[in-house]
Amino acid sequence: GVANSGWAFANWSGDLSGSANPASLTMNAAKSVTARFVALHPFTVISARGGSPSPPVGTQTYTSGTLITATLTSGVVDGPTGTRYVCTGWTGQGSVPSSGSGTSTSFSIDKPSTITWQWKTQYQLTTAVSPLGRGSVTLNDGVIPATGWYDSGAVVAVRAMANSGWSFAN
Repeated sequence: GVANSGWAFANWSGDLSGSANPASLTMNAAKSVTARFVALHPFTVISARGGSPSPPVGTQTYTSGTLITATLTSGVVDGPTGTRYVCTGWTGQGSVPSSGSGTSTSFSIDKPSTITWQWKTQYQLTTAVSPLGRGSVTLNDGVIPATGWYDSGAVVAVRAMANSGWSFAN
């Protein structure tokens, strides 16, 4: 039993049992053996931003019925200074659920399948007051100090608040 492309040897049945391949059969009477095969399915992982997916980016082959847990080790990946990427979930094809949120999903593979990890871009906002101690900066969320990560395209209201004896210049 050598497997053809798309199939893997599973085990023997009949007058020979087990999964050893090759196997030895003592011919001391008429014998009948059957080689049993299972289908192989490609599973492709796509992640444009990294995140250390498991299984890794690329295509691996699994026997039909294998339970696969696809995960991201990190749902937040650093980009260039002041930029990061946050996983928003995945889209799937084949045996993978069509979509979901989070950084993990499990499924039993029974056809060629693909998971594509989805990402959004965030930018860091930092603020300062000059000269130091003459006032403060608040954002639309009222946070002081006014720093944080915001989704690409988000509109942030920035407000300067002068301390007593000072006024906002620019």
